[in-house]
Amino acid sequence: MCQQREQDGDPFSAQRIHRIYRVLLSQTRDPHTADDLTQELFLEVLRVRSRFDPRRGTVDAWINGFVPLILMRHRSRVGRRRAREAEAPEEQVDARATDLIERLAWHDHVRRAIDRLAPRDRELLLRFGEGQSVREIAEALGMSISAVTTALMRARERLRTLLEQDGPDPQAA
Repeated sequence: MCQQREQDGDPFSAQRIHRIYRVLLSQTRDPHTADDLTQELFLEVLRVRSRFDPRRGTVDAWINGFVPLILMRHRSRVGRRRAREAEAPEEQVDARATDLIERLAWHDHVRRAIDRLAPRDRELLLRFGEGQSVREIAEALGMSISAVTTALMRARERLRTLLEQDGPDPQAA
């Protein structure tokens, strides 16, 4: 009974938050959106908490009154975003295609530079790029940890030099 009274007065009780989340989930049908909107709703409650008047109704009724407002704001944002996306679909496709072409060119640029490295440098960098630790590389290649660290540093520097010789980073433009 005492716990129930505490929850009645606490606008941020776990039960109340979960109930609002379920209402918003039923309206949006997306758990991530419902989670975001629940947070937005309770931030709004926190912002205007001084306006709550218990003589006019319960905490639940007051908080439930925020649901339509939050949903209206969300739908308005979604509508504006869709309108922006519909205004310039060709520009977006062109931008995405250009981005893909630049990334592919960069990957090809890096691949060509790696191919020009000495086999030992290439093996060190590829093992490191695959996520192997310096210790794992040292064990696999029969080297000391300090030797691998030094060799990796020098291999990266040689790769950087090759990349700079072939021209600037296409992604920097």
